[in-house]
Amino acid sequence: MGRGEFEEILEECLSALLEGRRGVEESLSLYPAWRGRLEPLLRAAEEIAAAFDQSPPAYARERGLQRFLEAARIRRRLREIFSPQSMGVPWWRWAPAGLAAVIVIAALAFLSATLMAEDGGRFSDQVSVRSYIPTPERTAPPASVQSPLERVQEQVAVLEEAVRQGEMVEVGFLEELEEASGELAESLEDPGEVELVDRMAAVSVASKEYELLQTVQEQSSGFEAWVLEASLAAAENVLEKLGATPEPEPTASPEPIASPTATPSPWPSPTPTAGAEATPTPSPTPAPAE
Repeated sequence: MGRGEFEEILEECLSALLEGRRGVEESLSLYPAWRGRLEPLLRAAEEIAAAFDQSPPAYARERGLQRFLEAARIRRRLREIFSPQSMGVPWWRWAPAGLAAVIVIAALAFLSATLMAEDGGRFSDQVSVRSYIPTPERTAPPASVQSPLERVQEQVAVLEEAVRQGEMVEVGFLEELEEASGELAESLEDPGEVELVDRMAAVSVASKEYELLQTVQEQSSGFEAWVLEASLAAAENVLEKLGATPEPEPTASPEPIASPTATPSPWPSPTPTAGAEATPTPSPTPAPAE
């Protein structure tokens, strides 16, 4: 028994199954030698047929069956044409038949697609809808948004580096620092909701900012005074929100001038004694003129 015989048996069993003349078990009992190959195919065909709630009309089933059988016959014909026995025949004998078979297959494929499209609308109005699950695409991770505390920490680090290098700090940078400090102060409206670690970090960075701005104010003369004052006020506001007060810079107190103290002399100093009163010296009396 060859492959062609198995296909004929399969077509006959499928026809009987689709037409309702015979079940799967009955067909398997008729062809026990082909049971191993027939059973999975017939079971699959049975499940596919059972998946439809409404069976197509009889004319549609008949049309589909005829197309299937016609395609099977064409396949068998092609195998016969291109079999090893027929290859010994000159090509001009089997070439027209092969060309005709190819044309017929192409025409059947086109007609099958057209007819199936027409019959699909007549079978049922029910359509099974599957939920659409979008496939996750690789997207760039969103840029992390800096918190006000992180922004102030970053700008204070830049300010510290500029002060250490003796570089000029631009007015625009000071304005940005003031804005960031203002945002940090707004986020600290309720210090009780701020974590202890963040509060400690905010106190540290605000204190450093205040000290650096004072250094810039002392060392620079070309900056706008109101910009520095506003930046200092913003840093001081952050410290006040956290319950910390900026410490003023210590001023040098004048050192007391030591007054000279008398050192005792090894020799006793003479004590003044009452001296003798000076006696008036008598002036010479003028001699009388002769």
